[in-house]
Amino acid sequence: MYVVITIAGDPASWWTESVTDATELAAELAQGPADVPVIDPLKGNLLISAKASVAIVQVPPSQSWIPSGTQAPVATLYVQAGPTAGSSGYTLPVGTDLADLRNQIRAAMAAGSVIKVPVSSDAGNGITVLNGGTLTFAVVCPPPS
Repeated sequence: MYVVITIAGDPASWWTESVTDATELAAELAQGPADVPVIDPLKGNLLISAKASVAIVQVPPSQSWIPSGTQAPVATLYVQAGPTAGSSGYTLPVGTDLADLRNQIRAAMAAGSVIKVPVSSDAGNGITVLNGGTLTFAVVCPPPS
């Protein structure tokens, strides 16, 4: 059984990798931000703020669906609008500690604090500023192994 998460304001439906109980995930969100492994539309970790409005739906095993498991070509950070044809998200520098980044984002969500995340693109290097008080979710995608 899969759990599908839809977040208000985001067009994507996020299919979980290992979460099989919507009630348990809802209880976790009631305690604070959640870190959920997802496999569609991208493979990575969906970080959900406890302040987000979400729909959590269990999909019966009889549902005909094959997860994509699509991986971003490099370590990537998606925020708010999720992956779209026009937005490839923010490229994270090679060597970014993704587990530490996930912890920083969850802590910022819990405390309502601001963090700065180094990012890079073809145009150059920069920083994205994430306000944990307003950030409803982020997805941290690892590079292909």
